[in-house]
Amino acid sequence: KDLDNTMLSGSPPANPAFGRVHGPKVLTDLAQTVASACNVPVTISESTGTLTLVLKEGTISGYGAVLRTLASANPAAGLTGHTQFNEAEVDSWVEFACQELAAHVPQNPPAVLVEGALTRLESCLQTRTFLVGDRLSLADLCVGAAVTRLVLAKAASSKGS
Repeated sequence: KDLDNTMLSGSPPANPAFGRVHGPKVLTDLAQTVASACNVPVTISESTGTLTLVLKEGTISGYGAVLRTLASANPAAGLTGHTQFNEAEVDSWVEFACQELAAHVPQNPPAVLVEGALTRLESCLQTRTFLVGDRLSLADLCVGAAVTRLVLAKAASSKGS
């Protein structure tokens, strides 16, 4: 069931590449950021479609699943949370980033949907620096990337108008 026995020790995998990540540039950039933060070597290639991670055991697809797998490959990096509750919070924010923010790009989302999501995010960040716990987590990376995509898409659509 383990992706690699070295995961148990918290040290990065010994092989030169943990896996190959394929997907749109903005998502592969995020996957590379997560992999780098966890000291997990990956090979990146851009493609259209969903984000995928190809491992020796098989292929994992989907934004949250790929990023969680990369972040979990080196538990010492601490990106997935320190308690079961923190892990669930991280998963919740990754899903928020994917479903409520990133899902609207490149489409032009109804403003009310984006405003509601951003209001929820702003409310959370009024009382803390990080989305989960007291340090950077996968949640912060995913939400930050999703907000960046929204801003860039808005800027691009404004230029085209």
